[in-house]
This record gives sequence, structure tokens and C-alpha cells, in this order.
Amino acid sequence: KLVALLRMVPFVERNYSMVELGPRGTGKSHLFQQISPYSHLISGGKATVAKMFVNNASGQRGLVCQYDVVCFHEVSGISFDQKDGVNIMKGYMANGEFSRGKESIRAEGSIAMVGNLDVDVQHQQRIGHLLTPLPPEMRDDTAFHDRIHAYVPGWEFPALSAREHFTDHFGLVSDFLSECWTKLRSRSRMSVVENRLFLGGAFRGRDIEAVQKTVSGLTKLLFPNPDVAVPDEDLEQIVRVALEARRRV
Repeated sequence: KLVALLRMVPFVERNYSMVELGPRGTGKSHLFQQISPYSHLISGGKATVAKMFVNNASGQRGLVCQYDVVCFHEVSGISFDQKDGVNIMKGYMANGEFSRGKESIRAEGSIAMVGNLDVDVQHQQRIGHLLTPLPPEMRDDTAFHDRIHAYVPGWEFPALSAREHFTDHFGLVSDFLSECWTKLRSRSRMSVVENRLFLGGAFRGRDIEAVQKTVSGLTKLLFPNPDVAVPDEDLEQIVRVALEARRRV
């Protein structure tokens, strides 16, 4: 359940960057393709700077300005048509804005990158790191890693099957759910951890920001009413998940 909730954080948190790698058949891309009209799936990872950010010729704003979430499917194939595409994306992930020409443009779209990781996770951590499936310009760039707020452990999510995982109970129509998600983006819930969360000196500025944004997103999903108090035991669980999601990066 917590893995599923982590997947949903980009829908409710502005300018959130997430990676999920794991086995096939666990619904990684399905969430971003089918659940919400406010998300856009880029199949195969191919993108142009003009489509993703802004078309200098026409002035048309790109996907990060039009959608709540832009998801790269098959993360190993992420590529841009221009050499500076990854640097523009890296700058956007850090600041929520990008410069094209003379203009600096702000946007609120979150970025999700999903792909397959079909190896033994513990062995992979011994011989390399968990971001190995990323393309080289991202895989070997620690500054890019630093801008990822959470790594969702897709290997902890079971392969979906209709017999075991589909419910015959009532649920929220996805159109209604997506409207709830997009409304939740307008207000941060970071205040929930004020005077209740102390991360210690080992965490730097971007680490703290990443954990706070993940805590804010999970709090919105679990306690969407901001007037409802979050019990200490629930906050402790939320913070633990946020810390683990950041540590994997």
C-alpha cells in the first residue's frame, strides 16, 4: 500500500520528481496513462525540448506547463533532441523553472520516471547503484540524482492479477479521484512536521526538501482534510517511508 501511495505523490505535490524501477507487470505506467487526465505519458522516453518545455518559434508552453505530471515510460530510453535537454530538465527539477531564450518560465508539473529493473536488488547495490537503468547522462550525474525526491521500490509491489488484486467493492471513479488530486496540489502540508520532525545533521538542504515534499504528499493522500490532526504514529510511518524513498537515491 505504501508503494502505491508513493506512486501517487506526484499527482498531489507540485514540482515533485520521482523514479520507480521494478519488475514488469506491476502497473507502473498504467497509473500515469489511465487514471488521470492531468498526467501525460511519454512512451519510450523520447522527448523534444520544445514539446517538454517551450517551443521558441511559436511560444507554445510545453508539457510541464500543461499537465500536473509528466511521466517518462521506459526510463532507460530517455533522450532529448538537443544536447542541453537533460541540463534544462535538471535545472527545472531543482527550481521549478527553465530559461529558453530571454525568458525564464515557471511551471508546476511533476516529473516521474519509470522503468524495468530485472536484477537482484541487493547484488545490484554491491556492484553499482539502483539508478543503473537510467541513460548515462543521468546515471553518472550525482547532481541529477540529488534532484530526485523519491525512489519508489517497484520490486516490493506484486505483479497485478485480476483474481488476486482487483476488488469487487465500491471505489472512487477515477475522474473524481483525479479532480481531488489536482485540488490537493494547491496547498502544501509541510507544516504538519513543524516542531515534530528532526532529521539530524546528516541531512543536507536538498535531502530535507525531498523528505518534506514526500511527507507533504503522503499526508495529503492519507489525511486530505487539512483540519484533521495527524496522529504521531501515522506521522512516524509517513516520515519513515519518506526517508527510505530518499535514501535509495
